[in-house]
Amino acid sequence: MNARSEPVVPPRAKADLAGLTRSFGLASMVVLIGVASAWFVVKRAADAPVQLDDGDLLVDVGQRSQRTGIEMLLEQAEVAYAAGRILEPRFDSALYFYQSVLAEAPGHQAANRGVDRVVEWLRAELAAARETGEAVREVALLAQIAELRPEDASAEREAAAVRERHQAWQRFERAISANDVAAAVEPYRVLGEIEGAEALTEAARERVLARLVSRARTAANQGDLDAARAAVALAETWGLAERDRAELSAVIAGAERHDGDQSLETTLVAAVDALESGRLLGGDSAWRLFQDVLAEHPGHAGARAGVLEVRAALVQRIRAAIAANEFELLPTLFADAERIGVDADQRASLQREVEYREHLAAMRVGRFGDPFLVSELEVIDQRAPVYPRAAVARGIEGWVDLEFTVSAMGRVEDVRVVDSSAALFHQASIDAIEGYRFAPFLLHGRPVPVRAALRFNYRM
Repeated sequence: MNARSEPVVPPRAKADLAGLTRSFGLASMVVLIGVASAWFVVKRAADAPVQLDDGDLLVDVGQRSQRTGIEMLLEQAEVAYAAGRILEPRFDSALYFYQSVLAEAPGHQAANRGVDRVVEWLRAELAAARETGEAVREVALLAQIAELRPEDASAEREAAAVRERHQAWQRFERAISANDVAAAVEPYRVLGEIEGAEALTEAARERVLARLVSRARTAANQGDLDAARAAVALAETWGLAERDRAELSAVIAGAERHDGDQSLETTLVAAVDALESGRLLGGDSAWRLFQDVLAEHPGHAGARAGVLEVRAALVQRIRAAIAANEFELLPTLFADAERIGVDADQRASLQREVEYREHLAAMRVGRFGDPFLVSELEVIDQRAPVYPRAAVARGIEGWVDLEFTVSAMGRVEDVRVVDSSAALFHQASIDAIEGYRFAPFLLHGRPVPVRAALRFNYRM
């Protein structure tokens, strides 16, 4: 029989081994108790309340040491959007970067929200284009919306309707520019049959009447009284107002009385020609020539009507400059309008439109001016920031100053950190302000985007 030998452990070694076992168990217990205690403290602190104070404004996401390609594309998209590069240039626009992210990661939530912002911007531009009657731009914007939101068939239908309306208006414009009222009848009829073109149809009727009134006045001033009366008769079929009829009757009667005064006739013809050529003010201008007539014949109805037309033409010139954002021309135009007696209420209304347009133009290129405090705006919904656990665990208090845009819809956009006591509070502050919702800020009764400021204070 073979015997198995067992290892022999000296008595002292056995005692040392038992002591080590007891020591290891005690150390493990201490470690476990310490970990559990730390977890309990951090968990309690994470739910600590946060105090909020209004302050200054602006936001910038905390610096990250490592960023993915998608994160960099999203950052470029936000920078482009804030700088007003929404669609152009093609390869350096917010839309291009958002679509680049979606090409890499279809369904990416942040990129989809970015495209939604672009569509919202397009719709705001569409509303502005409709206000100023920019039909070509309106069609282009609707086409862009239809491309980004193919499920929205209404955009394509609207684009087709606008295109039809614009084509009819162009035919009408060509006829009027050629002074061919007969040729303007058909496109005017087409405009009247297009749904939603009521305002444009009325504008067309007023253009025809203005041309016929001008024709009647010119003919009367040139001594061609038969042509003047014919123009008045045709204007009556287009709905000539009684006031205009009375003025033309006075012009024709005045022309009859002054038929032999060739000098007066020559001056009036030159004044009308200057008016139709757009020479409103200055040396050989419509205003000066009409004033020359009134200096000799203070009651001359034709010259008085000519003065009114010069004022109306200058107002139209101001409106065109506002629509084209040619703000540098406006001081001179407004000074001219005051000098020739344009109504003060009308000038004030135009000034309000200038302020609205200048605000939008400044926001698009990042010229924000002094931001509003949140206390100066109407908050509809708000969210308190979550105290960062790392700050709680380390007993750190602090603050973060943010600046952001409140869109015309009242949403928070383009958040940036202006200053802070510690970077570990940045993301919690950004997450909180993005949960805010405001009532739209109104400028002369119209919603506009504004920059705003807020400080979050973190207290234990």
